[in-house]
Amino acid sequence: MTDTALLEREIKRLGPWHHDIEVVPGITTRLSLNEDYPAELGPVSFLDMRDAVRSKLLSVYPDGLQGRSVLDCGCNCGECLFWAKELGAGECFGFDAREHWINQGRFLAEHSQLPSDGVTLEVMNLYDLPSRDPGSFDIVLFHGCSITCPSRSRA
Repeated sequence: MTDTALLEREIKRLGPWHHDIEVVPGITTRLSLNEDYPAELGPVSFLDMRDAVRSKLLSVYPDGLQGRSVLDCGCNCGECLFWAKELGAGECFGFDAREHWINQGRFLAEHSQLPSDGVTLEVMNLYDLPSRDPGSFDIVLFHGCSITCPSRSRA
């Protein structure tokens, strides 16, 4: 998709976005801010976290991520995985319980300038992670998740 108008329409269609992400030079997900979206998608908090995430990762790995694997639990559109790839990360796996956010991430992987080779995004609940058995990871990101324990019957 190289047509700017088509790209902008798709960004708006996939909204709301929670993160300001430059898709291609001059076009960001900020385009979606003035659109109306279904209430079931919840209130929109719009964040520009790229520099903060990159700074945090570089504070632990000052020379970059050099092929390290990354797991992002509750990844939203996978923005942190793409930013980790910019720093040299290897295989990256992210999941979110909402298909809406994963569809955004897949759009970014296909149509943006962000590095996405080796990025896998899945719709999944945290409790399903052990059965998925994604293996071990060098870096695990876990932010923006709300966890509700499954109810247990009492005898």
